Formats: sequence, structure tokens, C-alpha cells
Amino acid sequence: AWVIRVSGGSDLTGLLWLAGAGLVALVASVVWMGWRLRRMRHTLRRAQTTALKVTKHQHAMQRAEQEAARARQLLTTCLDVLDVGIEIYDERDRLLMFNQRSSHMLTGFQRHDDIGKSFETLVRANVARGLISAAIGHEEEWVQQRLRQRGKHTAPLLQQISSGQWIHTYEKYTTDGHLVC
Repeated sequence: AWVIRVSGGSDLTGLLWLAGAGLVALVASVVWMGWRLRRMRHTLRRAQTTALKVTKHQHAMQRAEQEAARARQLLTTCLDVLDVGIEIYDERDRLLMFNQRSSHMLTGFQRHDDIGKSFETLVRANVARGLISAAIGHEEEWVQQRLRQRGKHTAPLLQQISSGQWIHTYEKYTTDGHLVC
């Protein structure tokens, strides 16, 4: 059934022609497969190189995150041993952190969920809760004046809070725009 009869030739000639055509097709297929395999190997090598780079970057990120966590923990520990209350605000005047002494001195003023809130939001909340004696009766005026003074006074700001306690507030900007109080 596989024998092709070429006009004027024998069955053997048709068989040789078929074998030759099959051999040409086989060689063409092998060449094409070789080309495809080389392309696939090249693509695989690029993917492996990219995967290695991503893995290295992930490890570097993990190390950087661990170092940042250790540095933050060291800063927190150092601030907590000081016998003064400290608050740190970012360049947009949002609370970044405060130490335990600040939390104990100013009971009700700061909570851990206050981290990230703006100074204005915190001051308004404290005034609304009646924690600032000087603001009672003229809350909005007091808030506006306090916001105007923010970070600008050269001497410590003396304030009485609702517990009757007097506090000195020092506010100093860092070179990168953070405010340390």
C-alpha cells in the first residue's frame, strides 16, 4: 500500500522516491526541532537568570527589613529609657512614634492607634475630650493658635493639662523635616 508507482518506473523507484522524500522531511523536521530547542534553551536560561536575580533581591529585601526592624527596636528601646516624653512626627506632621514616658505623662493623649495620624487630628481629639485645660471654652481659637505655633517657638511651651499637671513642650525640626517633641 505504501508503494507509489511512478509512471514508467518500477515499484522500487517509487519506493526510493518515497524514502527520499521522507528523509528530506525528517531532516527538515530535525533541523526545525533543533532550532526550536535552542530557542527554548535560550528562553529557559533567561528565565533562570531572572529567577536568580529575583531570589537575590528578595533575600536582600528580607535582610533590609530585618535590619530596619532591629534599628526601630533599638530606637524604641533607647527612647524608652529616657526620663522625658518624646514624640516624633514625620515631614507631613503625622505621629511616627512616642516613648513610654510620654504615654505615662500624658495619660489619654496618645494611644498606639494614633500612630500615623496628623498632629492637628490628635490636638483636635484631645481638645474635644477636654484634656487641654487652656482650650476649654474657646477650643477652635486655641487649636488654630497651637497650629500656628507648631515648631516655631524658640522657648519651651508651658502648658497645663486637665490633670493639673504642667508640661514643657520642646519642638525641634531635624534636617530632613521630622519634628521631635
